[in-house]
Amino acid sequence: MNSILALQSTLLTRIMFIIVAVLTVILLGYKIFKVLKMQIEYRKSIKLVQLKSKNIGYLVLAAVLIPCLIIIIVFTVKMNMLAETISLVVTLVTIIASLVVIAFSKCAVVDTGVYTSTRFISWANMYDYYINREKQTIMFSSNIKGGLTLVGTTMQLNYNKDEEEKIICILENNKNRFMDNVVLR
Repeated sequence: MNSILALQSTLLTRIMFIIVAVLTVILLGYKIFKVLKMQIEYRKSIKLVQLKSKNIGYLVLAAVLIPCLIIIIVFTVKMNMLAETISLVVTLVTIIASLVVIAFSKCAVVDTGVYTSTRFISWANMYDYYINREKQTIMFSSNIKGGLTLVGTTMQLNYNKDEEEKIICILENNKNRFMDNVVLR
């Protein structure tokens, strides 16, 4: 009886690992696809002001996950857990790939909106921006009610001090460009 329960538990564990791996590949694979597609559109657009994001954190996290990946491979292979090993390796490789893609994504103010590492905000959806002149950083908000929300706000992006007035001029001319068409609820 105990051996049947142990076998069912092992089978359930393997299925759970496989489900997590498949979900990770689907969700992060879709995000990687969207970011790469966005970067292709970025290359085609007219860049007005180049921005820089602090993506070193993504690379550091990816670098930390690589030794974890090696340790997981060594320990799970020694314990003869092939399904779990493959699932964990696929999951971690997908996570590392998404971090690297985001880390190398370009950011800029372009003729049609703003590209950040992970998303594009068109002028129609740009409702506000926040500049910290001391740190030379800027954040954009697509929240129609204004304010800094997690969903509607980008990460802080750095700009060159020489281009500060140019950025402000471009953003003031394009901010709320289509506000007349918006219905507040």
